[in-house]
Amino acid sequence: EAASRPAGALSFAPRLPATPAGVAAKAPRVAVGPRGEVTLAYRRFDGTSYVVERTGRPLGATAFTAPAPLSATGENAGEPDLALDAQGDVTIAWERAGVVQAETLDAGGPLLDALTVPESAVPGEPVTMSVDARDARSSVAPPSWRFGDGTGAEGATVTHVYETAGTFRVRVTATDADGNSATETRTIAVRAPDPQPGGDAAGGAADRTKPALRRVRLSRRRVRPAARGGLLAPRRPARRRGTTLSLEASEAGTLKLAIERVRRRRVRTVATTTTSVEQGRVLRFLSGRSARRALPRGRYRLRVVLTDAAGNASTPAVVRFIVKGAGGRTRARR
Repeated sequence: EAASRPAGALSFAPRLPATPAGVAAKAPRVAVGPRGEVTLAYRRFDGTSYVVERTGRPLGATAFTAPAPLSATGENAGEPDLALDAQGDVTIAWERAGVVQAETLDAGGPLLDALTVPESAVPGEPVTMSVDARDARSSVAPPSWRFGDGTGAEGATVTHVYETAGTFRVRVTATDADGNSATETRTIAVRAPDPQPGGDAAGGAADRTKPALRRVRLSRRRVRPAARGGLLAPRRPARRRGTTLSLEASEAGTLKLAIERVRRRRVRTVATTTTSVEQGRVLRFLSGRSARRALPRGRYRLRVVLTDAAGNASTPAVVRFIVKGAGGRTRARR
């Protein structure tokens, strides 16, 4: 008899008869293949001599097969021994009349190597899948594919078109000449492609035209910082503080403003901000401050870039200005 204990279980499953009733089997040897198939060899007395027989439980079966003789009768056979290869094939060896005899059983299914199933696909477009099915002991029939949508195909390389979006389980099975099979499964997600930025959802061409900035000016190029506020002021600063940026935008988008300090040919960005604008004339009030404090006196330049809804960015526009300190007389460059 034989019994097994599944992985994680605390007790063995009910015992199964491995040999017919009344058979006095001795010295059993067992081998379990990589997918759970079982091969059992043993020695028994047949009334005239000891012989070696084998039985097994194929993958998915609930009972052992009928015994099959391995050694000839008339001379006593020694206790058998088993060896299992990576594919699940079993070699059984025994001694009889001073000679070692052996038989190899094709007990395992084919190897499914280089299985290729894409992780994703697009409805209506062909997708290619492939597998290298081989067996060391026997020939292999063309692999059989099931695509998870009720259709299938045969062959080492197949092409399939999914008509609808969804997640599908692809199954490929190969069977050798002895009836042993092996199956592998993969999952493929079929979904429509995301629309390109700025493109028409129905397949229109993407917008790749850069926006343009024109007539970019500052109302004052010698700037006294306002008493409070951030880089952009909600209204024109009082008492001739700050400056007004004016420009014309070729289309609506996001305006990025970067204030860069220029010191001895070195340029360093000291403040940035963004603001949404509409097409046409744009006015924005600059306070002469960064986020928390007034800009120190010195030379600066304002870099302006417009980005549209498709992600296209304009050529930067640069305007130079000076932040005045008490009594400062630095001249702005043109």
